[in-house]
Amino acid sequence: MLRAIDRAHGNYTRARALYASWLRRQANGRPLRPGSVPDRREFQRLDERLHDQEQMNFAGAGHRRAGRPRVSWRIEERVIALARTYPVMGSRRIGARVGVDHKTVLRILREEGLRPYNVQVMHKLRPGDRTACLRFCRWMLCKIRRYRHFLKNIVFTDESSFSSTSILNRQNVRIWRRRNPHAMVQRV
Repeated sequence: MLRAIDRAHGNYTRARALYASWLRRQANGRPLRPGSVPDRREFQRLDERLHDQEQMNFAGAGHRRAGRPRVSWRIEERVIALARTYPVMGSRRIGARVGVDHKTVLRILREEGLRPYNVQVMHKLRPGDRTACLRFCRWMLCKIRRYRHFLKNIVFTDESSFSSTSILNRQNVRIWRRRNPHAMVQRV
């Protein structure tokens, strides 16, 4: 169809007639089925669609609007400033504050050289903790000497998911830095 439009120099009625003659030649003189030759308007639509596509390709060849839309430098600066001011703030919250998608925030921070680091949860040490720890160890050794299978009756839990005061999900806490800060959060 495009070849017929080209040969007819944009005359869609003539392009339709040319296309019909080519179809008859391929059919070896047999009559064409009704509707096998598209209407003149189909040739026009195809030509317009191709013209629009060429315009888009031409416009995108050397202009900045081709490809993924870029984020303005002001938004990038706001994202970086928020990550540096509040290093514990997550990418979704930064994105909500600035008004961009959290994946865009992650890309901006990665381009800036910032990486998310996990926080190590530690118990806050107090002056009396050393004596309490020694007392507990002596008590545990005494129990093990008396009852051989004492440790089998104890439920051991992971402190990252169980606490006497609250439940803590460490996966949500990140600190954005260029290098690992070896950050710790002390819990009472």
